[in-house]
Amino acid sequence: KGMELYLAKSPKGKKFHDPLAAVVALNPDVCEFREVYMFRQKGEWGAKLCEGTNTFISVKADLDKFFEVFLSE
Repeated sequence: KGMELYLAKSPKGKKFHDPLAAVVALNPDVCEFREVYMFRQKGEWGAKLCEGTNTFISVKADLDKFFEVFLSE
């Protein structure tokens, strides 16, 4: 419903900003993840490997798997 309303006002469509994130939502095996602790220091974000945080970041993506999922029906 939300996309229908958006496209009614913007008939040219919507930009696809993060195709990798969309593909990973369909198949998390596209990326390799590590559990980390996120921190901010001197205005910059960083991450350190740390168990028990339940916060994961991707550290590697499989390009072949990405396109397999992205181009599948």
